[in-house]
Amino acid sequence: MFFNDVDLCLRLKQAGWKIFFLPEAEALHHHGASTAQRRREMIAQSHDSLLRFYRKHYRGRVGGPGYWAVTLLARAAKHLRCMTASK
Repeated sequence: MFFNDVDLCLRLKQAGWKIFFLPEAEALHHHGASTAQRRREMIAQSHDSLLRFYRKHYRGRVGGPGYWAVTLLARAAKHLRCMTASK
């Protein structure tokens, strides 16, 4: 549910496709209706998706300390956000 679009765009760009931004495009979003019911779980899933994306595309490409610092900060943010989120 999270980061799939980012992953797809990165892979398409790497394959030689062009990615376009259309500022006049609009999408109707129902304020996280599907995620609001399980807020803590969705926060955790969002952070886990970020970590999977980062591991998939940047592990071995970003220097060791930099890579581990980002993953540590993402895990810490996940923990703190889940602790403070309402059910």
